[in-house]
Amino acid sequence: MIKKVVTGMLENSITIVKADMVVEQVRKRENVEVTADQVKTVMKDELGLGYRMAKKVPVQANEMRCLVLRQQYAMAMLSLLQNGTRILNIDETWLN
Repeated sequence: MIKKVVTGMLENSITIVKADMVVEQVRKRENVEVTADQVKTVMKDELGLGYRMAKKVPVQANEMRCLVLRQQYAMAMLSLLQNGTRILNIDETWLN
């Protein structure tokens, strides 16, 4: 029943911020009492869900200069892909 409620919430684009939200929905929909720990266990073990803390995006990320650079990069990449070029993207962020 927890699994059904969680998948229903996700299919309806309801953001699950806390396990207590699911506890409340299970109580409303199924008329059954569950704990937040039970919800967390089902979400993690049975559904393979996890969470990350949201981070603030640096202000400069959406400056006009950055937007133009991203657009130019995308146009260059699309052109290369249309010509059949194979592109390898290597993520080096983990090196530091």
